[in-house]
Amino acid sequence: MKPIWTQRRYPLTVAGVVGLGPVARALGARLWRRGLDGFEGVAGPGVLAILGDAPPWADGAVFIGREPEAPGVWLPTARTLSVHPALLARRLQQDGHRGPVAVLEQCIIPLGEARSIDPTLFRRWLG
Repeated sequence: MKPIWTQRRYPLTVAGVVGLGPVARALGARLWRRGLDGFEGVAGPGVLAILGDAPPWADGAVFIGREPEAPGVWLPTARTLSVHPALLARRLQQDGHRGPVAVLEQCIIPLGEARSIDPTLFRRWLG
């Protein structure tokens, strides 16, 4: 049975933001203008995850937060799954996901590689 996404009754505390596709570039540009200090990130083709307090925003981005019942699982702050977070965390581990992961409706993003953002590499990623 496939898990169902629903509105969360009480939102999670914002601890990061994710942009996919063109939203990733827009989010990256916002972060660049604002400054990289105090943030960690993970980037790849068509994906940008920024971790830290009060991250920047771009239309279409998804704020994420740590799931209290499964600290290694980060979910959209306003959405939750029909599956108990501890069961989700166990399934993610069984599927080979080690370390923290962001689970979105579209994809799973490994966050274990998040590091302070290097300005030279980030500028190259932005293009």
